[in-house]
Amino acid sequence: MTGFAQNSDSLGLPGDNLDLSAVLEQFKQAKNPQDFEKRLNDKSTHLNNLDLNGDGKVDYLRVIDNSKSDAHAMVIQDPVNDKESQDVAVIELEKKGDKSAQLQIVGDKELYGDDYIVEPSNTKTSDSKTDGKFSNYRMQDFVFVNVYFWPCVEYMYYPDYVVWVSPWYWSYWPGWWSPWEPYPYYTYYGWNYPYHQYCAYTYEYRVPQAHVIYQPRRVASNTVVHRYADDHRRYEARPADQRGPQRHNGNAGNGAPAGRTQEKGKTQAAPRNGQERVEPNGQPQKRGSAEPQRNPKTEPQKNPQVDPQRNPQTEPQRNPQTEPQRNPQTEPQRNPQAEPQRNPQAEPQRNPQAEPQRNPQAEPQRQPQAQPREPRQPRAQPQPRPQSQPRAPRGGGRPR
Repeated sequence: MTGFAQNSDSLGLPGDNLDLSAVLEQFKQAKNPQDFEKRLNDKSTHLNNLDLNGDGKVDYLRVIDNSKSDAHAMVIQDPVNDKESQDVAVIELEKKGDKSAQLQIVGDKELYGDDYIVEPSNTKTSDSKTDGKFSNYRMQDFVFVNVYFWPCVEYMYYPDYVVWVSPWYWSYWPGWWSPWEPYPYYTYYGWNYPYHQYCAYTYEYRVPQAHVIYQPRRVASNTVVHRYADDHRRYEARPADQRGPQRHNGNAGNGAPAGRTQEKGKTQAAPRNGQERVEPNGQPQKRGSAEPQRNPKTEPQKNPQVDPQRNPQTEPQRNPQTEPQRNPQTEPQRNPQAEPQRNPQAEPQRNPQAEPQRNPQAEPQRQPQAQPREPRQPRAQPQPRPQSQPRAPRGGGRPR
């Protein structure tokens, strides 16, 4: 259970301990992905305050880049234990021109809820808060911010860039890093609150190619899902304008900002409670098993008094007298006399006398030919057996 759910600017979810607007600021200052990973885990930046496994120490966050063509999906991941990891957020970056690029950072739904998207802004907002409900985040008309000349982005588009994959994993950390105890939420929030004025919240995925790259690679931990299940239930039960900046200053019911229309070609995030959301790849996705509830009060009611009733008196009646009647006298009758009759006398008759007769005597007779018998060969006479000669004794003696 998190201890910061009662604060009006808090999601009540573990994502409150990693401010995504502050993450974008460190990414903007980083020289390359390796330097960005070090900034994430540097205690002096006051950026990482996550303890997802509940061991009382801040977790190490590693960075894994997934690239295809001119799109990058840079994942911030937490090795929860020796068998599981949990994605925290993903920086989705896409090249739009020769010297032009655009990015967004999307928080994972297990830590931030659905469709928590932050992007850089080219204008600065006021530091003052009005109602304390994510008012420092802005829902504004989209203005393109070119991030190509950020040092880390320019580094990633070098021709000889090698995709960065962090070499660190559970219980194998860099020598310069050592964990520390998480700070209280109010202390952590005060350090990172000023960065909110340089970012804007949106509910649209503006870098669809990077988003498609990341979707099949998302990693979630069962340990994290079960540990924060109660926090998610409390989050869903909160009023819509307290779940996040996407519900602030919006039209009640759909979570969209007042006067805001969806831009052409953009993907709009759908509301919660299991309703479908169309991603950039065109495939609908669902979260949870809940379905939208039916509200009888908002449905149009049926008024039996204004419904058209059937009136038998106004319907046309059948009149047998006006229907055409059958007259057997006018129907054509069958005349057997007019039908052609069979005449057996006119049919040709068979004349057995005119048919040719068979003459057995005139037919040639088959004479069997006698086969000559071969003479019998005389039996050979047996030859007389020659008499054996007496064997001479050994030594030259006379035969006995």
